[in-house]
Amino acid sequence: MGAVRPPLTLVMVAAAAAVLLVCLVPGFAAEEGKVSFSFAPPEGEALVYKSSKLDEMVSGGTEITISHSMTLAMSLDEMTEEGDIKLVLSFSEEKASILRGGALEDFEPDVKLEGETAYVIVDAKGNVMKADAASNIEGLSSEDELREMVEDWFVKLPDSAVGVGETWRIDILKKGLAQEGEEPELKGYIDFKLKKVEEKDGLLIAEIEGKKHVAINRTSQYGKLIAEGKGEIKTKIAVEGGYVVECKRKTNIKGTIVGQDPITGRESERKTAITEYFECELER
Repeated sequence: MGAVRPPLTLVMVAAAAAVLLVCLVPGFAAEEGKVSFSFAPPEGEALVYKSSKLDEMVSGGTEITISHSMTLAMSLDEMTEEGDIKLVLSFSEEKASILRGGALEDFEPDVKLEGETAYVIVDAKGNVMKADAASNIEGLSSEDELREMVEDWFVKLPDSAVGVGETWRIDILKKGLAQEGEEPELKGYIDFKLKKVEEKDGLLIAEIEGKKHVAINRTSQYGKLIAEGKGEIKTKIAVEGGYVVECKRKTNIKGTIVGQDPITGRESERKTAITEYFECELER
């Protein structure tokens, strides 16, 4: 028996509905099957995220695991004269611990954000342009450090409309403490791919995956980390608004920490492997 075809009228109604969806839902480009993104969070509503970060490190034979969690509330403040968006970020419920040599210890992060507020400027493509603390934040070395910290809650959006299966590349370049002629602290790229677009709980969601590759030259109190990093990103973005609904990141870093032996004063090298995890999810 041949397949039963639906009546022509039903086919036409379905086609019309699809066209209507493309026309009425903000974020859909005029080109069929394409989606355009622009960061524009809702007015009069706070986006509240539960977030967690986990760093697993093996250096010189010592295993260390640092866990860090917090709640972030993001709300729209105003549009700037340049057309960018000014946000208010509020941090709460911060917890941190460290597992060293099998023993769990309380841990104070270098920069403590509990109870703090930051004002952040973000452009239409999700780039964090500037971050200012409302008051002095303990341990914070610069506004650039704060800007790089809050970037965890944003995803850089494509410059043009993309269809399911299409890719785009975002370059990464952070000078950090590098002086003229030195390698930047971070240099690399992320290749993103739009996996699918679907409606969930009345919200049109784009699922995006990314592959990250970075060269690292980072100086800290322990020495200079020279390493390569490879990572994966899985994120869900609200098509209307361009804000993160859910994000999971994992980065594997392998390299060497070059420092000075505290006893002999000689230069020392320690093989180091770090796995970084970050997750955040929109509560409301």
